[in-house]
Amino acid sequence: MDPVSSLIGTISHFFDYMNPSRSPYMLGVIVAAVVLFMFKDSADPGSYVRELMFLVPVILATAFFVALSLRFRDRLLASVSDRNDLKIELNSQFRFARAVAVSCAIVGFYMIWNSRVSYFQGASILAYMLVVGHLLTFLLYSLLYNNRLHFSRRRSVLQVSIIMSVVMLVVVHSSGQVSESDGDFWSSCSVVYELDVEDREGEVSRRLVGGDNADEGIQLDKSLLSLCVPAGLEQLRAKDDAIRSIANASVVRDMDGSALMFGAYTIIWLVYAGFWVTFLNDLVQASRRARRGANNALLGRAGTSP
Repeated sequence: MDPVSSLIGTISHFFDYMNPSRSPYMLGVIVAAVVLFMFKDSADPGSYVRELMFLVPVILATAFFVALSLRFRDRLLASVSDRNDLKIELNSQFRFARAVAVSCAIVGFYMIWNSRVSYFQGASILAYMLVVGHLLTFLLYSLLYNNRLHFSRRRSVLQVSIIMSVVMLVVVHSSGQVSESDGDFWSSCSVVYELDVEDREGEVSRRLVGGDNADEGIQLDKSLLSLCVPAGLEQLRAKDDAIRSIANASVVRDMDGSALMFGAYTIIWLVYAGFWVTFLNDLVQASRRARRGANNALLGRAGTSP
């Protein structure tokens, strides 16, 4: 089969699994993740209410979809009566899910490596450990899964795997947005400046910049307003040479929306990790039953032999 036909077949197979009758909650979580990837914390200390109005519904919707995905029973799997056909379908679904999950883990490692924050920041370390755990989960199943596991719950393995992988990528993305330079994980800092500014006529007036007071007449980078330590006069004048002095500079703390995303989606990922642990228990129990059945068959043959 040529590469183009193989790629077309893979895409067709993927969209088959995206069918609402098989994966009804996958699209909602993917859309939520895309929206969250565009989220940026504001330097405005009064914007946390708007951030909560955006983040809380999106996080709750994701959690709702996750809960439903764990309870969802694949109708097509439930309609398969032949055990061999069921195993073939589950094996195909698991292999595709494994490929997606491992690929997303590799993307997660790249995102951490390419992050603008320190590798030794707490959120980055936790995100790295989570990606390692994500990768090991599916590699472990690749080693232990030997076509004997019977998924009696009829779960949509691909839906769970893709949602789990998307959640993992949101955790990694948010870890790269969290600022811990002030030693506080859950809040961020911004600076409100009271400046003496000279206008074109040579008159000096007092201006307030930062927070809700975005003076359009002063050209300052947002980075200078989102620090935990006020910038010096030289830094400010390098951005706007009309600034003559700093009358006052106060640091204001605000909720860190990225930290909220990081914490919420880490918890959601751990819920999925627990889901896979239960499947691992199913695998161990199935292996034990298979061994007991083989031993009983041997004993039976030994007992009936002359």
